[in-house]
Amino acid sequence: MRVRYALLLILASCGGGGSDAVEAPVLVPRIDSITSPLTSLGGDAFVITGADLTGTPGDTVTVRFIAARGVPFGPCLSDTLETTATLVSDARVEGITPATVLVGDIDTYVSLLLPDGSEVRSAAPLARFIGVPSSVFDQDVNGIADG
Repeated sequence: MRVRYALLLILASCGGGGSDAVEAPVLVPRIDSITSPLTSLGGDAFVITGADLTGTPGDTVTVRFIAARGVPFGPCLSDTLETTATLVSDARVEGITPATVLVGDIDTYVSLLLPDGSEVRSAAPLARFIGVPSSVFDQDVNGIADG
């Protein structure tokens, strides 16, 4: 009898096998889209849409456009073009592109550095930048535009 009673006490102290607490879902920020195409001249307004972006409306976020290939952004040849934008809601960021030197067109991933220090990056290239055509430049430096 004592063993049975001790076993019942041990089982009762285990909490009955479950909890009534409801766990909150884990929110993972994501980027879904951006208004595109954008030009290398700068001054293009853009809207990034996504979900579960952290921060308070009005916060400043850093937006990085990362080339899907190569180092096209000049004049220092970089794979990344960076600007700041405004977090409008947990699903929207608005900003204006900076000017850059870009020959030809390039597709870019979009990355957001959020106010809490976290970073979210698009799963695929979402933004297309339209640069100047290479025919604008004299490629053999003879003073006559090649074309």
